[in-house]
Amino acid sequence: YLKPVPIIENCVNACVRRTVRKDNTIIYNSNRYSVPIGTYTNQQEVEIEVSDGILKIYTVFHELICEHQISVERGMLIKNKNHDRDTSSPIDKIQSELDEQLDHNASDFLVGIRADKPRYARDQFRLLQSLLDKYGKEKLIIAAKFCTDNRLFSANTARDFLEFSESPKPEIRQIDKQAIPVDKPEYHVTVQKRSLDVYAKAGDM
Repeated sequence: YLKPVPIIENCVNACVRRTVRKDNTIIYNSNRYSVPIGTYTNQQEVEIEVSDGILKIYTVFHELICEHQISVERGMLIKNKNHDRDTSSPIDKIQSELDEQLDHNASDFLVGIRADKPRYARDQFRLLQSLLDKYGKEKLIIAAKFCTDNRLFSANTARDFLEFSESPKPEIRQIDKQAIPVDKPEYHVTVQKRSLDVYAKAGDM
């Protein structure tokens, strides 16, 4: 009537908790591992689990936050660059607000960026916002139209367009033309004229 005891060797790891530091990192084996920005504000304690050299970080409700390859070194900061990005604002809201600021005159350009660069759309829209602040609405709309007409859905291309438009153009130097002094006799030379018979005889030779 006895039944096998279930294997629970991994249950211990799932219950290990770590405190989230103010710089949005946790400590594991003398190393710091990053968590997304804002984690410290929203939850100051997380659960960790180690499996096959991977450190998995969960919420206290065991919802996966992120993963890291475990470092064999000590005193290191293991950081995911994406963790510096603020994901509190949905990408749809950022796109909508930017579209309104441009009076809906660059909607196709924004949609094109979203479709062409879905992973980097947030960064692209932030760059457009900085261009809007720097160059103004009218100029950015012109740049967006240029990009859309040429199917170049990139905020970097819009930036290059604006920088080129604002850069000083090289001046065409005008060569000073001095008038010929017609009153001087050396400029009035009479050219000797030959008779046509000379050329006719030359042709007969």
